[in-house]
Amino acid sequence: MTYTNTIGVSGLLGMTILAQAQPVQQAQGQMGQVAASGHEIGMWIVAASAVLFCVNQAIQIYQSTRSRDEERRREEALAREQALERQIAEERRIEAERRAAEAERRQAATEARIDRWQSATEDNIKRLHDRVDGILEKLSEG
Repeated sequence: MTYTNTIGVSGLLGMTILAQAQPVQQAQGQMGQVAASGHEIGMWIVAASAVLFCVNQAIQIYQSTRSRDEERRREEALAREQALERQIAEERRIEAERRAAEAERRQAATEARIDRWQSATEDNIKRLHDRVDGILEKLSEG
């Protein structure tokens, strides 16, 4: 085999490893085969292919981990937002109950004032009638 053919065959071997995404152990086995055949350049190509495979795997692991982390952060942010919305709704409910209780208290106080005013007015009218009756009695006696 000529030098050019060796590079071509070695390149095909390296590209085959990448295309099939074979594990590093298989790449090492192929490196041994290439080394036994005396193709040093092919051995380097196979080694580089194995390294590229490992780098590619590391990138995929990093990206999947990053995607999971981003998803987890989104879920946590959504949970915080929902908790805040629940808290705001609870505070609004409590405020509405407080306002309703205050309105009821004011209404009861107003009704009590009206009752006292009405009672005082009735008492005043009764006293006025009693006076008028007293005056009429004195006039009729005298």
